[in-house]
Amino acid sequence: PIPVATAALQQFISGESLGLGKQDDSQVVKVYEQITRVTVAKKSSSTDLHQSTLVLDNDYVKVWKKAIPSSQPAFFASCQESKIKLRLQDVMITFDMTRPPPISKQEGVSAEFHELLWENDKARVYKLSLPPGMSAHISYSFFYVSIVTSQGKIEREVLGDNIGDTILRWSEGSSGQKVIINWNSPTWNQRITNSSDAIFEQYIVELLQYR
Repeated sequence: PIPVATAALQQFISGESLGLGKQDDSQVVKVYEQITRVTVAKKSSSTDLHQSTLVLDNDYVKVWKKAIPSSQPAFFASCQESKIKLRLQDVMITFDMTRPPPISKQEGVSAEFHELLWENDKARVYKLSLPPGMSAHISYSFFYVSIVTSQGKIEREVLGDNIGDTILRWSEGSSGQKVIINWNSPTWNQRITNSSDAIFEQYIVELLQYR
């Protein structure tokens, strides 16, 4: 094991000499590229978008979706300039922020069943996990992209001003799609109930006024 570790250390030292010291472990690949003159890394992320499907396009954001091999961790986020990439298990979702929305919320969402997974100056990503038979009250005072990754069914209600009043009620299901991506305006005073026998999972991508 010691000779192997010494050889690996030597490659990292070589990476340092090439000015790659602040990069992650993948810098070793670039060392071998320099030695062999064979390119391994991808040239540009634009190739990835050509292999993806455009699923949303409006005045504020463009969203592409692409199936990828499943890997761990199940969630991963990164950002480069105006593009945000989210990996949700075996799906890569790319957001190109074309301009900020007219309104956004300064503080994040703090509500039951919600978890803040990632944020930067352009967006926040929350995960809503709703167990079977449970209900959640939701009010999102911002524009957002909804990504539903479960196959369950929920009942959605628009609530009135008085306790117990329901103005509108409807059901939402997956329609056989594995991942459902939608654009949403601010959502006020609604209650959702998981009427399936599996956990309902939804990612809420809040767009911020970053410029």
